[in-house]
Amino acid sequence: MSKVDISQITLEEFTVGDSKALVLQRVKEGIDAKIAGTKVDVDYEVISETNYTSYVYVTALPESTKITGEFKTNIKKFDLGNIDNIYMDTDTPMYVIYDLIKTTIRKRVPTTPKAQAYTDYTVQGDSSAAGSITIKANPQSLILTGEFEIIIRD
Repeated sequence: MSKVDISQITLEEFTVGDSKALVLQRVKEGIDAKIAGTKVDVDYEVISETNYTSYVYVTALPESTKITGEFKTNIKKFDLGNIDNIYMDTDTPMYVIYDLIKTTIRKRVPTTPKAQAYTDYTVQGDSSAAGSITIKANPQSLILTGEFEIIIRD
């Protein structure tokens, strides 16, 4: 039986913060679509670091009797636009809003190191009047893109 070449496998991009379990599951599903019964660390290895933008690399191990080749899939930045707008009142102190921003981003993007204000995102606006506060990813961030808003109500 000849080995199946996995180099043409394409997977949907991963996102910064995706778990190792999710990466392994999606890689296995992609390989299983070409040839069933392969196993990680027996037939192939997966090299990934989803804490920042990069790639997931998948390489067939030389000792595999089933597959050959390699492929990679992008890891894209987490889009802050996927965070629903948050509504707060004008009497909410800014330190409470900053804590809420930090907690919200860290829950949605569980990376190490954590997303940092000023490095990965900026906060524009304040809670002293009705309007909005914009949380925007810095273009230099390796983990975030996009923006979301906190709507300040009277």
